[in-house]
Amino acid sequence: MTMNSALSLATIAFAAALSVPVVQAQSDNPITIDIPFAYTAGGKMLPAGSYSVDANIGRGFVTLRNRENPKLSMMVPANTARVRDAQEASKLVFHRYNDTYFLSQVWTQGNEVGAQLLPSKAEKEFVARNAKLIILASRNQ
Repeated sequence: MTMNSALSLATIAFAAALSVPVVQAQSDNPITIDIPFAYTAGGKMLPAGSYSVDANIGRGFVTLRNRENPKLSMMVPANTARVRDAQEASKLVFHRYNDTYFLSQVWTQGNEVGAQLLPSKAEKEFVARNAKLIILASRNQ
């Protein structure tokens, strides 16, 4: 086996090993939601549109999939968040500063545990400037 062949085989094996945990970590019940505005998640701007959102509770990330353009899919770091009572409906919570939206939390129906996204550098800058915060909850369809 040549060095290039061995390197190619090792690269494929490594990529396959990385893809297995991602598939296993996806929730059985993703939230499907139409988001009517562009927003930021994980420091990246995403367009308005229809999304499938997997909370991946306890796994350290949220998966966002744009249903019209799969190239706009991403995994965003998140911490576990808790509330006293189970959620009545699945929802995404956004922070709005002026006309800029940031995805903040993901909650799934029937759970007391959700995902809290880490604030991006841009959101921290809004907070530092004492920008007015408006919290929006968007429920799935």
